[in-house]
Amino acid sequence: MNTHTATQLTLPLDLPTADTGWCQRWRLRQPGWQHRHLGGFDPDRYTVALIAARPARLFVLQHHYSASWPKAQLCYGLLARTPDLDDYPDPHPTARTPAGLLVGVAALSIPMHPAVLTKPFPGLVPNRESLDLGRFVLLDPVPGNAETWFLARVFRLAASAGIGGAVAFSDPMPRCRFGELLMGGHHGIAYQGGNGRHVGTSRGGPLVLFPDATSMPARTLTKIRTGAQGWRGAAERLILRGASPYTSTQPLAQWLPPALTAAGATVVQHPGTFKYAWQIRTGRDARIALPALPYPKPPTSIDELVRTVLAAGGHR
Repeated sequence: MNTHTATQLTLPLDLPTADTGWCQRWRLRQPGWQHRHLGGFDPDRYTVALIAARPARLFVLQHHYSASWPKAQLCYGLLARTPDLDDYPDPHPTARTPAGLLVGVAALSIPMHPAVLTKPFPGLVPNRESLDLGRFVLLDPVPGNAETWFLARVFRLAASAGIGGAVAFSDPMPRCRFGELLMGGHHGIAYQGGNGRHVGTSRGGPLVLFPDATSMPARTLTKIRTGAQGWRGAAERLILRGASPYTSTQPLAQWLPPALTAAGATVVQHPGTFKYAWQIRTGRDARIALPALPYPKPPTSIDELVRTVLAAGGHR
């Protein structure tokens, strides 16, 4: 690790920036990188298969920094046929299958609003013929260039299951964990390599970040503030982080601000996420209705990355 002296922001020594040949990986919610030029990916050692939701969910919760899981409809696993188990963390028993060890997960899921799917795919039935790539996670020993191979086979299997189009979002918001930069933000480099069409940026807005790099979206705050369905579970997350238990003598709208403070939360303005779309089966109904936009690019230097982190406010 090294420290950016002007900000006391801790940066990983091997943090890649300008070189888009780096492929991000995860292990036990810690980031890692593989470079595509290093090679080493042998497709004969891997297979891709439809898997049950439970092992996919456990894998993502164990390894992805967000420790969260979408409303998945179809889950696909990248399975290592002959893994070197010394390279991998002790897997959950569900990660061991007759076809191989689960080393990557792609979850096609239902987004928060149907318009996420109907805007790029007006000819497809949302949540049935089009889905959101809600999670795409590979473990760090998987060599570079595996993403595009994995994604192509996921889409091939999804097309055979009746899916005509898919979208995915990459979050450019940097994430810090207890003052250490965890990741510099995602710009969808793997999606670009997989011929995803960049079709726009989602609407930004307030985002609650916790010191461990997990987050709580603005809609969840509204749910707590108004007492809407599901508010108790969301409030419990804050209580587990140190907030005082809620009592019915206090309006929820008054309880929430000090609860966020006690939980160590920082409210930042999220710039919006980059949106990509794929037509994954033939047919006019599956055509992408939105024009292709230039691909977004990541920061080109450490200084630019630090400025991005400071502007976002998520380093505190």
